[in-house]
Amino acid sequence: MAELISTFIDFSQLSAELTFTPCSGIDDLLLDNADSRMILLIKNTNALGATVTIKKGDGSLSPLGDIIIPVSSGKTVAVPFSRVESARVKLITGDSKGKVLIESSIDGEGSITDISLAVLSIA
Repeated sequence: MAELISTFIDFSQLSAELTFTPCSGIDDLLLDNADSRMILLIKNTNALGATVTIKKGDGSLSPLGDIIIPVSSGKTVAVPFSRVESARVKLITGDSKGKVLIESSIDGEGSITDISLAVLSIA
């Protein structure tokens, strides 16, 4: 399991260089900013489609379930956490408290590391 690296950008900055982390199948992200200030980016460089699942957490909105995001071959998808709602996906107990678990898979044969994730966090 890899922990995703958030790229922080100060509100006064115009741009930031993102760090994409290759997926390992199940990865985690520390939610350390407001939902409205965090964006998950999913890049699929595989010749096949991919599926990324933001796993449900154990908070008040967790009964809403997982969030499944299809990513076509060669595409990059942006997922604003303001649309996800951290109360649905954030773990609030246990060893992974404060984190979100992200599961990834390739549709068919291919390398899971062809899917990579980046996080933009606006300060």
